[in-house]
Amino acid sequence: MAKNLLMYSALVVLGVLVWLDRAQKDGAPAETVMQAPPIEGGRAIAVATPRELVNPLSKFEKSELKDTIERPLFASARKRPPAVADDRATIAQAEAKPAPPSYDLLGVVRDGERSIALIRDKKDGTSFRVEVGDMIGGWHVAKLAPKSILLRRDDGTSQSVPLF
Repeated sequence: MAKNLLMYSALVVLGVLVWLDRAQKDGAPAETVMQAPPIEGGRAIAVATPRELVNPLSKFEKSELKDTIERPLFASARKRPPAVADDRATIAQAEAKPAPPSYDLLGVVRDGERSIALIRDKKDGTSFRVEVGDMIGGWHVAKLAPKSILLRRDDGTSQSVPLF
């Protein structure tokens, strides 16, 4: 019985709160400026209401803000960066010819069905252990043979790396 009474009283309180919230929205505007308690010099601070928190730039037309674009604030010279030529043919050509892998195959170890290759990066001399399916430098290891490995890119380009 005590549980039911507690539950009903909680429902009544929630109902009253919902009713007051809706009455406040439907009735007179609740746009009063609240005052904070006085601080130091006896002055009060005005607190902004939600309607006052609007984007201050919304009052301006975009054409009036052209200097913002022409003289960007965070550019060191305060000048608009030069337009970049959109040469799609050059970009496509550069993407079409990926750089060949720069690896040396040091050896391949086979143990039954499993094969592991040891390769070395020509640029910095770092050695890697790879298996079929691994990815290294944008290349997938497609096949391990006793004296070479086959590397393949997502675009279908493949490259064989022979044993030194």
